[in-house]
This record gives sequence, C-alpha cells and structure tokens, in this order.
Amino acid sequence: QAGAVWIGVDAVREKTFVTKAGTYALLLVARELNVPVYAFAQRAKFLPDRCTRLTLPRGPAAEVWADAPPSVSVVNLPFEEVPLALVRGVLTENGFLGAREIEDAAGSAPVADELLAPPQPSPA
Repeated sequence: QAGAVWIGVDAVREKTFVTKAGTYALLLVARELNVPVYAFAQRAKFLPDRCTRLTLPRGPAAEVWADAPPSVSVVNLPFEEVPLALVRGVLTENGFLGAREIEDAAGSAPVADELLAPPQPSPA
C-alpha cells in the first residue's frame, strides 16, 4: 500500500548505483507492484564508469555463517550494485535527475587519477 519507495544510495554510476545488500530485491518487488522508486544521493557520490579501482567491499565470512563446512565458500557482500532502470530518478542537492541526466552527471564527474584503471601496456 506504499505510494512510493525512497532509498539512499552510496554511489551513483552511469547505469547502476551502489546500495546496501537487499535493496535490489526490494526494488524488484516495487516494480512488480507498480510502486515508483526514487533515490537520494549527493552529487559527490556520482562516479564515472572509468573509475574502476573502486570495488564493493567484502565482509568477514564468519558474519554470515561462523561454522560453515569447509566445502562451502561463504561470500559476505554488504553492498550491491543495482540497475538505475529500477528507479525513476535521483534527488540531489541540486534537484531531481532523470535517467539521461544521471548518466551524463556520473560520466562527467571528476575523479582522482589514483582511482582510474592503470594504463594497459602496449603490445610489443
């Protein structure tokens, strides 16, 4: 019976955003129920896709399953990447951005050289 879903996001990329694990499932349910979803993010959280050195952190496996059998590989991802197509837009301190504006804003966001992928060596 919700009229809308509002979520905070940790990073906005050109086609995806990063948020807490479990949000993707919530947004899929909202889509099925035809409930609009909107995100909140500061412009400082916009990152271009060329910023490849940032990765999703992993938590300790024991937080998920302390006594997992040796044959089970436990992965603890506290964050997940979600397609921007699941939200109607992002509300920033500068106003509301739709899908195309989000892609442009993230793609042109300034980023430190240290966060960019290292140059590939030239073939010999």
